[in-house]
Amino acid sequence: MSASVGPQGGPRPPTAPPCMPDLPDLSHLTEEERKIIMGVMARQKEEEEKEQAMLNEPTQLSHHGLGMEPLPITVQPGYTGLSI
Repeated sequence: MSASVGPQGGPRPPTAPPCMPDLPDLSHLTEEERKIIMGVMARQKEEEEKEQAMLNEPTQLSHHGLGMEPLPITVQPGYTGLSI
């Protein structure tokens, strides 16, 4: 494997990963289109925040929360367990 080389045979300078701006460039759109896209992005952010809040909430699962009652267990007289 050979190392990457820059111009004139010297080592290539490290490249920075491309930055992702918070907002895309909307300058080529009309004001109405920008408003629509900004509204969609705002709703997306709200949904992500709601989802994150739900993930951070402690959850308690129980049969009572599901509207189910526990089943009663009955044992026949003289039952001593399974034998193999």
